[in-house]
Amino acid sequence: MKEQKKDFKLIDMGVEYEYDAGVPKDERKIAFICCEIEIADPKTGERYRLFKAIKLMRVLSVPQAVECCNSLDVAFADLLSTCYEFSHNLISIVVNIIDPVPLGVLHFFGVQATGLTEDEAKEKCKRNYLELAGTLKATYRDIHSVHIRDVSSKEWKSIRNKMCGMPNLAMLRGVPDSSTKGRELEKIALGMTDCEYVIQVISTPVFKEILANWDTKKHKDMTDERSKHALRGNGAFYTYGYIATENEEGLTTAKTLVKQSAHNQTALEPVQILELTENEQRKLRNRFCVFSTDVTRDIEGDTSKYKYATILLPDEYVAYTHLPLLIQG
Repeated sequence: MKEQKKDFKLIDMGVEYEYDAGVPKDERKIAFICCEIEIADPKTGERYRLFKAIKLMRVLSVPQAVECCNSLDVAFADLLSTCYEFSHNLISIVVNIIDPVPLGVLHFFGVQATGLTEDEAKEKCKRNYLELAGTLKATYRDIHSVHIRDVSSKEWKSIRNKMCGMPNLAMLRGVPDSSTKGRELEKIALGMTDCEYVIQVISTPVFKEILANWDTKKHKDMTDERSKHALRGNGAFYTYGYIATENEEGLTTAKTLVKQSAHNQTALEPVQILELTENEQRKLRNRFCVFSTDVTRDIEGDTSKYKYATILLPDEYVAYTHLPLLIQG
């Protein structure tokens, strides 16, 4: 029997450093994480290669005054709406590192961009990163400065080692309860301080022409009300949440915390952890390690949904990305 080709393949991956002759290599700042990938079109099967550039910042601290500001969740949702207008492909990573050195919970935020050449991908990524950093600082300007910086080589190695080494992988999907300003991901992370884990959330904008022509009768993830809200200028994101843990106990803890944290029982699909088969884990792990998505759909009767993604509005997406308690300074 002829072996079926993989629909996703990593060709090469490397790191480009910011040059500073006086700084040790482990402390050098990462300019870009670069990948060359091969993808098969899910409809035609045609294969093509793309270059990807990724640039991350570490969010070191957010002032305690943030927690006292009732409007900050709204402000952060506005930030995400701005990212939508800029067509940013966002990345959020929360990693808890205990071994070999207990670094604790670290939070990283960033963007990625693709191009037909590496230079094209890096140029787009740098522009988007500067837009994101500027917007992030402006969001907190009226309260106090948020402390962010580029990721160091040592930090990236720690993230990469944990991403590639965690044996248990699952997906976080569903619509958070924006009405209660719940921060589901933050609650999960804080409840797993004794476990090593990586939580990675990546998103891509849903283009306005798609929103304008959305047939809500055929898509389980959207309703007429949510579609109208997205079209009014707020936008929407295809959102993928990966959770990787060091053991099955950690994954069980995560599932319990999700059930305790997710209160949006009236949502089309409340927040949940989607367990994966061994084949799915193998398939998605390659994507997880290079911040990529999978567009597999589930079809049920006359309706369909993305199996691994959730379509979120900015005020819902806040629960997946706004994590002040983890980084309060």
